[in-house]
Amino acid sequence: MRTIRQITAVTLGLLVIQCSSAAKKDAPIISQKVIPGIPGAVFIQRIQTDQQPKQVCFHPSRDEIYVTNLGGTAAKSTGPGSLQIFKKSTGELLFRQPAIAAVECLLDLSDENVLYYSDMFSDEIVKFDLVNRKVLYRASIKENNISNFRGTNYRYMPKIIEPDTINKRLYVSMWLDGVSVINSETGEFIRRFPRFCSHPRGLMIEKNTLFVMCYGVPDGPGEIVQLDTVTGQVISRLNTGGSPRHIVRISKEKALISNLNAGLIYLYDFTKGAIDKSLKTGAANTIVLDPGKEFVYVNDRSHNKIYIVSIQEWKILTTISTGPFPTGLDVSRDGRFLAVTNFDDASFDLFELKRGQQSIQ
Repeated sequence: MRTIRQITAVTLGLLVIQCSSAAKKDAPIISQKVIPGIPGAVFIQRIQTDQQPKQVCFHPSRDEIYVTNLGGTAAKSTGPGSLQIFKKSTGELLFRQPAIAAVECLLDLSDENVLYYSDMFSDEIVKFDLVNRKVLYRASIKENNISNFRGTNYRYMPKIIEPDTINKRLYVSMWLDGVSVINSETGEFIRRFPRFCSHPRGLMIEKNTLFVMCYGVPDGPGEIVQLDTVTGQVISRLNTGGSPRHIVRISKEKALISNLNAGLIYLYDFTKGAIDKSLKTGAANTIVLDPGKEFVYVNDRSHNKIYIVSIQEWKILTTISTGPFPTGLDVSRDGRFLAVTNFDDASFDLFELKRGQQSIQ
């Protein structure tokens, strides 16, 4: 059984989510200024979603956007959460797949007709057919003999999904445990690496090493942990403080990491396990690399902003205003569009990225 402290932490987190401030429905006011070489954001529209949208994903070739929604409560039955499919060009809702509490979405790198999403309050990873609009499997992230919390369908709360396309595996971080591994083709549960830090979040696989962003707060230190995927043993720990959240690879040696409670992003050398430098960005949550790999987009959910950061110059070039509590973030593969979910407003904003233009507030 989990300790009272752990269960209380989850309960308090849910209360914070449910008691978030009311959102303004007005679209952001954006003016334009031409600055060569910098992508500027032109607001297209704000699209309503189900409650508490977590992540947003563009399809690489179809006119579709996918949004995973937590829903309003930690209900025991399917209903409050969802996967929603929108038409990118119009904002029209095309399809809604019920979930208990959908968290992260991931497009299959080897098959663009498949999407995975984590359902936090069912302890499952769902493989979804985007062509026929149907569930292909629901994969458990725990052993059959693990009991759920009383009156619920969960024990570990899956979050981020990291694909290993070579070995056909999905690594899944679990808010209340460690990391689970499932077969991406069949959904078969392979193994679980039990808790090795507090609140694992972002993941990155490099050969037999899994880099795990450990959020920490309020139950432990913020850490970057390297885990051996063969033995399950911890290779190293880097205590960062704050709360590391997401990691994005930008080269064969470097990655970018967001640290929400420290208000920083890091340039991280994963071959050395060391932080090269940091940049103040406010409450850095999701980070997304521009397809050209010159810029990174960082959403700051404490100030309702997205920052466009030059990786080479290592500075914020411009900001984009969002709705309240920006959470999910994605850029289309062709670099033409940017989407951000407004967690407290049940909506997402869609922008067109104009190369050579900058948005000024």
